[in-house]
Amino acid sequence: PNILTAAVETSDAGNYPIELSGGADNNYELNLVDGILTIHKATLTITPNDVARTYGVVNPIFQVNYSGFKENDDLSLIDTKPIASTIATQASGVGEYPIVMKDGLDNNYDFAFTNGILTVTKSILTVKANDITKAFGYINPILSLVYNGFKGTDDEEDIDTPPIATTVATQESNTGVYLITLTGGIDNNYSLEI
Repeated sequence: PNILTAAVETSDAGNYPIELSGGADNNYELNLVDGILTIHKATLTITPNDVARTYGVVNPIFQVNYSGFKENDDLSLIDTKPIASTIATQASGVGEYPIVMKDGLDNNYDFAFTNGILTVTKSILTVKANDITKAFGYINPILSLVYNGFKGTDDEEDIDTPPIATTVATQESNTGVYLITLTGGIDNNYSLEI
């Protein structure tokens, strides 16, 4: 008998009849029973690219790599593309957060997801001592700081350990210009530039 199926290499996943026709024998009567060709979905591995951003900045658009396309298939043929997301928000602190893939559907591919990593790094915060004046013989006024570069609703109260401002000038110092020096200071989400 002749054997034939309509399925070809590029046929979609699914079931296709395998049909028998013709055939003859002097001693046997042929009873032709058709079969079924089952084309299973291929596996497509989907991985979001690792990416980094600074603290306080919105998440970038995540780029995704696809591996395992067959023949001339490409991303444009995926019925419903999976979505890359992370629990990290603009306000999330410095650290590493998984980028996960979810959802998505296709007639010809099953999806195998692997995670990427979003790395949140410290933002730069500039710290400067305010210039002040005082009259000779008076005690020094309170030394204060000016911050530039806070993100979101952060302010100086959110700094883990603020820098300390000091000066060599005292109540008895002669008139003149004295340097106000900043030392120390550390924060989990900011690199302090003094």
